[in-house]
Amino acid sequence: MEWNSGLRDRLSDDFLELLATTLGQLGRSQPGVGFVPLMHLARHVPRATSITVDFTKSRQCAVPLVIVAVGSDEPDDRFLDDLTPREKDVARLLATGQSNKFIARRLDITLGTVKSYVHRILGKTGIRSRASFAARVRHRSM
Repeated sequence: MEWNSGLRDRLSDDFLELLATTLGQLGRSQPGVGFVPLMHLARHVPRATSITVDFTKSRQCAVPLVIVAVGSDEPDDRFLDDLTPREKDVARLLATGQSNKFIARRLDITLGTVKSYVHRILGKTGIRSRASFAARVRHRSM
């Protein structure tokens, strides 16, 4: 399998071999089969790398569309810089895994306001989930 130079430079040969093997298994799979190889692959995805598998494309391409995105291993310490002081208050509690209800009580704001802040925080930081946000903040002191 051919890999672009960006993948070859940033991912280990072992991982690329595993990825190629998994993709080969997916290409030969019957409908509903293929999740075991994907789960095995998921356990070996390097840090700062994501893999998206779009099974809807298999109708057009005969195999699923697979996108591998390799991010930077260096955390970007500026990802919270654009937050307002109140968003940072919410972010601190969000980073500790607190519920919206807890955050609302602690900051004396409504539940709807907390949801709005959480949505804005995730949007501004480009992080997709509360869990990912908490994990990211653990690598940085607020």
